[in-house]
Amino acid sequence: MNILILLALSLAADAMEIEPASVSVRLDGLPSSEGVVYLGLCTEKGWETFDCANAMLEPSPDGVAYVWNDVTPGIYGITVLHDENRNGKMDFDFFGAPKEKWGSSNNPPPRMGRSLWKDVAFEVAGTPVTMTINMQ
Repeated sequence: MNILILLALSLAADAMEIEPASVSVRLDGLPSSEGVVYLGLCTEKGWETFDCANAMLEPSPDGVAYVWNDVTPGIYGITVLHDENRNGKMDFDFFGAPKEKWGSSNNPPPRMGRSLWKDVAFEVAGTPVTMTINMQ
């Protein structure tokens, strides 16, 4: 009898497992088709260490879209940089303001430094996630 109960509990736990889902993002507000767009889908740890699921796309003033498939359920953030001069980094002016367009999931307001995790975090929980990021 105990074996049947354990088997039933095991089957119930398997049925409650959340399936991977897609994360689709559209970027609006790219100023030109020059350079390259870098996207990163990050966990909280990856957000701090820049260790993310990265993609590189050709920019278009009409907007750019990208899909990550089979994303494991969890909490994520997206970071975006339009590297117009293709030097592999964000460029800043004399006062420390970005010279190139950037964006983050949830479109948090600009601040000095990188967007905070609490402002960019969203959940992937078995259903497709779709969002638009407005480039700053």
